[in-house]
Amino acid sequence: GFSLGLVLSFGMGLGLPEVPTIDNQYWKVMFLTPGFLSLIRLPFFLCIYRFDSPKYYILHDNEAGARSVVEKIYKESYQEKIVQDLISQKKHEGDVSIKILTTRYKK
Repeated sequence: GFSLGLVLSFGMGLGLPEVPTIDNQYWKVMFLTPGFLSLIRLPFFLCIYRFDSPKYYILHDNEAGARSVVEKIYKESYQEKIVQDLISQKKHEGDVSIKILTTRYKK
């Protein structure tokens, strides 16, 4: 799909003058827009995505937290398998491999 950022950057570029002048202040708008958009997104990420990864919870011996996160992210048919794979990999390898956290399991 098309990225909103790509479309916005092209749109903002249309406002630039053909020949730059010393009086043109449009660069300030282009400079401040990404920061403004980031401030708008910040509450969304702080309120919606408040959980850590399942890997984090397994590494810190919090299986219930890992299960809670897995339930939010993955299809129900894969949830138990993912948690068990994370636990077994921690026991065998001491670290959790990122291989099982692929898109094929996601909702």
